[in-house]
Amino acid sequence: MCHQASSTVQYNTECDEAQAWARSKVHMAMAQISALTCVRFEPAQTFNTDFLAITSAEDGCWSYVGKIGGRQALNLGNGCISAPVAVHEIIHALGFGHEQSRPDRDKYISFKDEATALNYDKDTVFFVTGFPYDFASAMHYGANGEMFPRDPAVKSLGAGPNSKNTLLSGIDAAKINTLYGCDCP
Repeated sequence: MCHQASSTVQYNTECDEAQAWARSKVHMAMAQISALTCVRFEPAQTFNTDFLAITSAEDGCWSYVGKIGGRQALNLGNGCISAPVAVHEIIHALGFGHEQSRPDRDKYISFKDEATALNYDKDTVFFVTGFPYDFASAMHYGANGEMFPRDPAVKSLGAGPNSKNTLLSGIDAAKINTLYGCDCP
């Protein structure tokens, strides 16, 4: 069993009651993350000042990357309410950027043109080193992406399939456990 005392995320789901099914998708995503990592999710209490506020108040799917403190919004707007998208956005909140933004990504993927590459800036802050490039990551966009609009401008260089895992990959889980100092395998 995974164990780490400081890996609990307090959250509120701020979707309206008509979107009870949205809550079920968020809870499914949290259950998947908790099953494979030491990160646990607990409903925020009124005295919690730092918490993840999961809302559908705006259009689009987005989250801040990493803990910012206070009420931290994570938005699952129209077209975004699915367990895979919730996993992706929650992993952003846990501190991870996109897999295709790794500094070493040019060894694994290419872009149709320079303009497309500019939409996928390399990131040297929000990634964990020492792990292989993960085409199945919940944090990877691609030509065969199931969570997000297909982007034929992102191509595999043959190092792996350019496909999506529907939820958390084994490497995603290992990265989370590493970042959070878990004793998980």
